[in-house]
Amino acid sequence: MGTYDHVEIEIECPKCGKIVSDFQTKDGPRQFLYLRPGLPFDLSYMNNPNDYYHNREFCLVAYDYCECGREIVIRFPLIPVTCNKVLLGSKYEILEDPR
Repeated sequence: MGTYDHVEIEIECPKCGKIVSDFQTKDGPRQFLYLRPGLPFDLSYMNNPNDYYHNREFCLVAYDYCECGREIVIRFPLIPVTCNKVLLGSKYEILEDPR
């Protein structure tokens, strides 16, 4: 299994409409932190910031499964705040074709 972080957000499942809220990510510091959109976290904990460029965008990808079986993958922009902090953007994108 390995370490990961939680992303505190509730999203409606695109398939069945149920609320899904147990998102995890391995893109962050991987210290079992609770990351929340709109709040900064330390970039220095991240192994290599270049690993967080997905399709040329600096972002964090989180995932969860709905009870209906649908995998939900969301992408949040990472916004540099200082040289060692980034903000988890509050405008997210639900990826239609997960991974």
